[in-house]
Amino acid sequence: MQFVKDYELHLHGCSLFMGDLKELLENSEGRDRKQIIEAWLRGTTTKDEQDVEIRGIFHELTASLIEPGVAAEEKVTILHLPDTELARKRVERQLVPMRPVSAGQNQLQVNRSVFIRYVYETHRVPLLLVSMEKKELLLGVDASLTSLTEAPPDPATVSDDLELIESYINSVDLAESADPLSAKTSMFEALLYLFFTPFANEYMRAKRARYGLIDTRGPRFLFIYGPSQNGKTTFLRFVLKLMTGQVMEALSRQDFTKTRIASAALTGTAFPLIFDDIDPSAARGIEDVFKSYWERWWRGEYVSPQLVITSNTPRLKEWAKSRVKRIDFDIHFISTEVSRERLNKLFKQDNLVFKWFSYLYLDALTTGEPASDDELFLARRVMRQLYDYAVRPIPAFYPNEPIEKTYDPGRKDWQDLLYGIRKATVEDDGKRKLITFAKDMQSWEVRDYQSYLPQTVKHLRKGNTVIIENPKEFDKWLGQPPNRGLLSRLFKRTGQ
Repeated sequence: MQFVKDYELHLHGCSLFMGDLKELLENSEGRDRKQIIEAWLRGTTTKDEQDVEIRGIFHELTASLIEPGVAAEEKVTILHLPDTELARKRVERQLVPMRPVSAGQNQLQVNRSVFIRYVYETHRVPLLLVSMEKKELLLGVDASLTSLTEAPPDPATVSDDLELIESYINSVDLAESADPLSAKTSMFEALLYLFFTPFANEYMRAKRARYGLIDTRGPRFLFIYGPSQNGKTTFLRFVLKLMTGQVMEALSRQDFTKTRIASAALTGTAFPLIFDDIDPSAARGIEDVFKSYWERWWRGEYVSPQLVITSNTPRLKEWAKSRVKRIDFDIHFISTEVSRERLNKLFKQDNLVFKWFSYLYLDALTTGEPASDDELFLARRVMRQLYDYAVRPIPAFYPNEPIEKTYDPGRKDWQDLLYGIRKATVEDDGKRKLITFAKDMQSWEVRDYQSYLPQTVKHLRKGNTVIIENPKEFDKWLGQPPNRGLLSRLFKRTGQ
């Protein structure tokens, strides 16, 4: 019958509606069905499965934007789709917002400017590309790419822009802080880290080349902690303007989910995923992100953007503690007409320090220097180069070494616990230190103090007592008591 022939002709090339989701669920026994469906709706599957197809496609797109010899008039990229139907449909669904055009069998044509806009509009993170061949950072927000790399001009101009950054950090003097020098050093360290973030993937490549599978950890995520009114959000705005030349906002706590992080990371951008005012222990699926982002999800042929977090809560679980670089902003800003006016002037001024920083950093990367345990080793050296070039004295608050070595917030809290508020007593039983917390200290408070101890201090907890099994390491980390009173003599008897 003609009807049957027409039906079979129409059926040819078709597939079952949502058949790929059905197949995915059938092959994902034991996994969270809700998470799988959510990922499918966003055009992704579980993290391990989505990398091969979708990351490869986005890699093609980003590579086409920076590959040598590409003429300016070449405005489209031809993408080669996967051969398997399920994988092809995943990719096609991901590309729908870019309105691709068929370019032959298993091929789609995508407008490059549309892709640049898609990344920013969909993920609220700009496309940032690192071209090692051209030694250049390229930023895409609208429809084109602009360079964020420039050779330093005359020393006087460089000095003026460095002075502007110092002026912002010196705004700490308008705030309340128990230790202004420490607060300024912490702020400069955080600024250096954000300047480093576009190169985090290159750091990971160097680290993997040096250690292989012996050490699969990537660069630690930046975790800026501080209570309300301590300038974290304003700081992010300031540094983002330094880096991009534009006013940009960080991502919100609603964006801080495993699915959204994974989706943004697929695009191939090197721009950091910066989340403001979140609780890293409360978000669903974040434990997997912390444990897997660099150690399991990372692929050498693709780019993974670094994660930056600010939070009002200091509490970090064990699985997060060793994977973050915590910087405390121990400041309390009181908004006044003078302070607001001063900040407004600083924000209005153009500043090219990051462009000169990226120029020198990319040049330094070509030397192939092995990765250091200090993620900012190269960033510290490059920023000092700028100061030397500008013939400008390095400020007293410049972080010459990792902040955790000079201003460990956990050590400060422990010192205050034992010598300040005196909410715990120390007893030596010969081989161990027994630190017993006051009865009015809550269980979660004791747990917090445990989390502040470094990994070198072996300990366990029994009720309200924390048992230190290697006292010498604890004493070395804690440092001397602030005065030579009774507690000082106690520590002297225990071998400090």
